Amino acid sequence: MSDEIKLATFTADKRRFFSVRIFWCLLQLAALIVVARFFASGGRMWLLIGIILAAQVFGTFIAYRRTFARAWLLTDRRLVNSKGHGLGLGEIAQIHTFLGDVHIKSHNGPKFRIEHLADPEEASAQIQAAKTARAAVAA
Repeated sequence: MSDEIKLATFTADKRRFFSVRIFWCLLQLAALIVVARFFASGGRMWLLIGIILAAQVFGTFIAYRRTFARAWLLTDRRLVNSKGHGLGLGEIAQIHTFLGDVHIKSHNGPKFRIEHLADPEEASAQIQAAKTARAAVAA
């Protein structure tokens, strides 16, 4: 990796992280309220809402530590995560964004996700540009 040129580093954005976590929490609460209206009454409904909120707070704590411990490095040859795993730019088949994440699918099957980026479209464009430049060099 010493002869590779670093093009970009992708790290999670705190604002995006918390907005996505709040979105999923509200979605779960809405689904719970709809279902609980038919099966729970009075105090049970509040108990179910409390359980969902507690699970979301705990899940956010765990996900926060995991998400912000990761960083992705884009070089002129490959995309590498903080554990050293990654893929060559020529192996990338598809790149798309969803809810602040960049999803990458390789030709031989594995999928990768760069989570909670402040500007996922820009990251996707940078990866696509590096892939195109690498293809031009290899040809």
